[in-house]
Amino acid sequence: MRRILVYRTHERAFADEMLRGIGGYAGLHEPWDFTITGEPEDADSIPLGRWDGDGVVLPVVTAGTAETLRRRGLPYVNVTAWPDVPTVRNDNEAIGRMGAEHLLSRGFVRFGFVGAGRTIYSRQRYEAFRGVISEAGFDVSYATRSLPKDKWTLEAEHRPLIEWLEGQRPPFGVMAANDSTAHMLTGAAKKSGWRIPEDMAVLGVDNEVRDDLLNPPLSSIIPDGRKVGFLAAEMLHRMMDGGRIPGKVIAVPPLGLVARRSTDTLGFDDEEVAKALRFIRQHPDRAVAVNEVLEKVAMSRRTLERRFAAAVGHSPWREIRRVQVEHVKRMLIETDWPVKRLVGNSGFPSAARLIEVFREETGETPIAYRMRHRLT
Repeated sequence: MRRILVYRTHERAFADEMLRGIGGYAGLHEPWDFTITGEPEDADSIPLGRWDGDGVVLPVVTAGTAETLRRRGLPYVNVTAWPDVPTVRNDNEAIGRMGAEHLLSRGFVRFGFVGAGRTIYSRQRYEAFRGVISEAGFDVSYATRSLPKDKWTLEAEHRPLIEWLEGQRPPFGVMAANDSTAHMLTGAAKKSGWRIPEDMAVLGVDNEVRDDLLNPPLSSIIPDGRKVGFLAAEMLHRMMDGGRIPGKVIAVPPLGLVARRSTDTLGFDDEEVAKALRFIRQHPDRAVAVNEVLEKVAMSRRTLERRFAAAVGHSPWREIRRVQVEHVKRMLIETDWPVKRLVGNSGFPSAARLIEVFREETGETPIAYRMRHRLT
């Protein structure tokens, strides 16, 4: 039986899913004897340079780790952003773009990004985020989370973020490189008198912190850790068998985005359009009629459609459909409900109509979408 060493990443939710993916692959092919430990720099109990197993799955986070692996000649697969090594990682560029598109859809014109130190994945997410925001004609203010040089205290870690926020003004849409950084930002913001989400919308990555532990609950992008683990195991298996790797890097797109209270706001100056959007987004589980929207705003249909298109980029009808489809996507990922049950929770008149609209919007059927996002 082959012996495989797996190092967990710091992001616990992602690490748990990655392990499920690795185990799922092994269960389908051949039994492996696993040793699970922490990240390489923390793994004093199992020195990488002296381990004598058959293969390793790990996040390469230092040049020293990469050099040790090169010297050993041991088959390994990296699961984070590091150049020139066999890698299966999150598509950090897609994550950054998704975050930008979410905040743009909320109508913001002032944007920020808070990075996670000097990590490569954080930089990749930031650059993709900035690219989308720049294409939309806006700038991005950047800050980074860094550990204090002296003794750590919460106040010391908040201080640079508080200073950064002093140069910003609401409404402000901010993406953080991960949930931990987003949580730190919200703490600094509250100390500075910022209201979330009324003054600042905050978006994280990892879907890691439980809703009931944060106030307000954090919107977050969900990486596909299980698929990363499955494909990493597949690549390692091929390497251990002496096979060639077709490409050094496989980037796995995120599963989606869970919108919670921390981004449940709108950055539009047009308050009537904001009212219309709030009403539409508060009812993703039914087919809202444009006439219902008109009852919530003080304007004619023609004026609403003109101002809505100017602020949002498309018509109210288009937004209603987009919200319905996003709601269906979330249910497909988070539940095992059959399509018939999704119909009753999304406002479509029939399963046939739901499938038709979903295919028009995404290019695939609901079942194909669900299967693509799951490995089990």
